[in-house]
Amino acid sequence: MDQPNVNGGSSFGSPRQTTPPSARETVAEELRAAGRIAADKLESSAKYVQSQMMPDFLAFVRRHPAPTLLVVGGVGLLLGLVLRRD
Repeated sequence: MDQPNVNGGSSFGSPRQTTPPSARETVAEELRAAGRIAADKLESSAKYVQSQMMPDFLAFVRRHPAPTLLVVGGVGLLLGLVLRRD
């Protein structure tokens, strides 16, 4: 909290509380609500991927195992090279 200096004013460079507590609480609550909304949307996206896209992906992998392994191996190799660099 801002401490007054000897002359009655606030000292230069000291942190000031410019936002009233009620406004901070309102902003904090809005941020929490936005976080909840984002989490809900992320969860619904994950459910969609699991229910709609995952079966198609698994069917593709079963139909084309060799190309899938080559792609996964290539991605792993590239990722290893990128992470190994200094």
